Amino acid sequence: MPISHDKWFEGVNYEVGFWQNYLNAKGGVRWSDDFRNRFDPNRPFNSMVEEAIRDTGSREIELLDIGSGPVTSLGYVSKRFDIRITAVDPLADAYSVLLDEAGVMPPVKTQNCFGENLLQHFGSRRFHVCHSCNALDHSLDPRNILFAMAQLLRPHGLMFVRVHKNEGESTGYSGLHNWNFDTDENRNFILWRDSEKYKINEDLSDFVDGRAAEMHVDDDPEIVFIGYRKAV
Repeated sequence: MPISHDKWFEGVNYEVGFWQNYLNAKGGVRWSDDFRNRFDPNRPFNSMVEEAIRDTGSREIELLDIGSGPVTSLGYVSKRFDIRITAVDPLADAYSVLLDEAGVMPPVKTQNCFGENLLQHFGSRRFHVCHSCNALDHSLDPRNILFAMAQLLRPHGLMFVRVHKNEGESTGYSGLHNWNFDTDENRNFILWRDSEKYKINEDLSDFVDGRAAEMHVDDDPEIVFIGYRKAV
């Protein structure tokens, strides 16, 4: 079941405040490299995502970045592909104001769209890649979004989801951290909150073949789910 809209909106001010400080300080001490990379139109495209893309028979790759924030973190330039990024976030209108106030312009402008409305907004079988990084635990209904991502993909398209492990629990469900993701010994991709628990790869099995894996980045445990859209 999705969380309530009231609960979600309670966390909006925190999220907008974070990005306001980030943009005005140009990343500050902690995020200065991240800021520079996000706004560099010549930044190489994310190597993990690039390596996971299967041959489509074309250099042109249509990619949807879901919950991108005010500016995508994926990078822009690939030697293998011509990457065309569409970035979406439900707070895009607020971020547009923050970007204007900070006097910066992203290489790709984020569009306003709730993840739960992706299918209605874009239609099915539109993208070669559907990507989300550290965003789905912030949403009203991540299970609904994951179903939409699977259906937005073209046959053999890549579904690439990267999340912090059990972020809701580790943050005490503060801000927009409303859900948890985990994996098990069978590499199932687990979504849970309180008594709710879903094996996402099984839920999506009509559309996508995929498995999850755990990795550590600066001692921070993360989960990566990689799946491919079935041909049917």
